Order: sequence, then C-alpha cells, then structure tokens
Amino acid sequence: MITLTLQKIIFAILLTLPQYENDINVETQQQHQDRLETFSYAIAEASHESVCENNNNAKFCWTKTELELSMLLVSKAWHETKFSQHVHAGKCNPGECDTVWKTWTSPKTQQQVKYAAYYKARSNWQIHRNSTYVSQEEWKNMSGTSLLSTKTSAIVAARMLGFTYDRCKTLTGAISLYATGKSCKWSGAQNRVWLYTQLLKKANDQEKIEQILVENNAKG
Repeated sequence: MITLTLQKIIFAILLTLPQYENDINVETQQQHQDRLETFSYAIAEASHESVCENNNNAKFCWTKTELELSMLLVSKAWHETKFSQHVHAGKCNPGECDTVWKTWTSPKTQQQVKYAAYYKARSNWQIHRNSTYVSQEEWKNMSGTSLLSTKTSAIVAARMLGFTYDRCKTLTGAISLYATGKSCKWSGAQNRVWLYTQLLKKANDQEKIEQILVENNAKG
C-alpha cells in the first residue's frame, strides 16, 4: 500500500492531465514527469504554508484545506498554460503571457512593424507584477523550472487566491477576481470551478490515486 502524502496525491492528479501538445516534441516523457514532480512538491509545500493555520497573515491566507488549495492551484495553472514547458522556463512566445506589443518604423520602407516588447505575466499561474501580492525578490525568482522558482510562483498564486477568496467570499468570485483583477464576476470562472471540482473529487478517492501511482510506476 502506498502512503499518500499531499505531494503524491498532487503528482497523481497531474499525471491524469494531458500533456501540452507542443511539449511532446520538446521534452521526453521522463523529463515531463520530472517537471510534474517538481510542480507536485512546489504546490504541496505552497499549500501547506498558505493555509491559515500555518500562516499568520489573515489577509492572504487560505481559509479552507490544503487539499482544496492544491487542487485549485492545479486547476488554475492548467487553464492558464497547460503546465507548458516553455512558459515554465520563462520563455513565452509572442501573443502569450499577456504580451505588450510595440511598433517601430523601418527606416528603409517607412512601414510600421509590430513586435513583442515584453510579457506582463510570469509562470504557469500567469502572475502579474503587483506590490500587493509579489515582492521584488519573488518576482525575480519566479521564472524557471527549478523547485525554488516553481514554489515561489505557487506561493504567490496561493496568496492571491487567499486574498481574492477573502474579498469575494465564493470560489467563483475568487477565480474571477484573480483573472480580471477587478471583479468578482467573470464569464470564464465556471469552467475553472468545474475542473477544480472534478480534480478534488478524484483527489479524495484514495483507491483511484493509488491505482494511478501504481500504473505509473509499472511503466518504469
């Protein structure tokens, strides 16, 4: 029998999510699983540190359970970036990560050319630089596939969810305010709540989680 820690439950849940299609030709299956394991440790540690019983900052802590927060973090990152490798590494493509576009004029043709100036959002949780949630040190450490960078991002995302849930008082409202930055209502929230609910249901099924982990170990 497998001892089910929060990290192992999160890892099992991550294994059930389809790999981002563009990553299939970028990383091997083992590399993909290694990244998922990094996410599982980062989310587990961030969830443990962010619940109110372990966090004295009542304004930003999560009032529900570690498991609920961890599944919400999984749902959030999945909807934002599908846990894609290039975003995880801090290498967003133009049009992603809330690209800020600028133009320059070609001296030869006098035509204006549009280019991606910079990206406002970082990490698989698509976090913006905001002094309310993010310190300078956290912003600097947020990009990259290391456990430190991934955990930093997860902690900031958890902090934001704690704040938005406290402000809006509902899960739908918390997700909406996280996404919009200004409103507890947003049309895209329901899909994210649905995924969160499905993941939480699966995470509470010990037999199912054990089966996922055993089958994954059997693959070698």
